[in-house]
Amino acid sequence: IFTALDELVSADVLRVANDTYHFAQDLVRERLLASTDAQDRRAMHRRIGESLLARGEGDAQQKLDAGWHVLKGGDSALGAQLLADAGLELMYATDELGVATPALEEALRIQRAEGRRPIELLRLLTPLVLASYYTDRRLADRYGEETVAFYEEVTGLALARSLRGRLGRWLSLGVGLFAGALRFTFGRGYGGPKALVQAFVDLGTCSSLL
Repeated sequence: IFTALDELVSADVLRVANDTYHFAQDLVRERLLASTDAQDRRAMHRRIGESLLARGEGDAQQKLDAGWHVLKGGDSALGAQLLADAGLELMYATDELGVATPALEEALRIQRAEGRRPIELLRLLTPLVLASYYTDRRLADRYGEETVAFYEEVTGLALARSLRGRLGRWLSLGVGLFAGALRFTFGRGYGGPKALVQAFVDLGTCSSLL
């Protein structure tokens, strides 16, 4: 196989960069994909994704590439998780917003369809809204209201608002905040009291971007 790959490189069909083979021309790749039926394309993407994952711990870009291939190979759950993890790493660690944003949006779309809880979706929604300050204002328009509503739900502020007519301003606020504190302290995946404080910070920041 390596002899064949070397011949394709010599013929300028493939190029090598960072120990990875790429088509020299996008048109060649597109024509090859167009000539392959859907089932074979999915199988090809699945094998490429599995190969990238088999290399072990790679950088975020490798994980991102694997995520897209796994997703196109038919495993939407694993693909979304890989895209989410890699997208978050690229956004927070390297400021690669242009690369991270499509991955986070695709992961969000899939995890919404899976019926993930608000606290899980906020992991993706929050950086997308924050990114609107630096890149594309439309991200806040698309996700801002949903993000704020989810934060109000998980922190107990939405509950406080619903009880205000019956309990009054301060008692309803106390009940809501207590419910939020219980949720973050004992609820699965909420992260504890420190995460509740951060949730209020993120709520304020996201609200300011609307």
